Amino acid sequence: MKRMTVKQAAEIFFCGNVSEALIYKEIRLGRLPHVRLSSGKILLDADSLEQWWQEQLSKSVQPRQMETREYGILRKIAE
Repeated sequence: MKRMTVKQAAEIFFCGNVSEALIYKEIRLGRLPHVRLSSGKILLDADSLEQWWQEQLSKSVQPRQMETREYGILRKIAE
């Protein structure tokens, strides 16, 4: 179990592709598993972070439900 700071998570886990600000936002919204120490320092567990990331990826590829639309459908016009 490897623990890392928000800065380390942004740099190492996300390879610089996710900002620290986004990680803090997800923590603030209660979406990202973390531990806040009495000193105020936030630690993230690499295994929990990986699990969270996989859940986010699976949510992003869910098939969309088809909507019934009134436009874009060809229909015969009465003469």
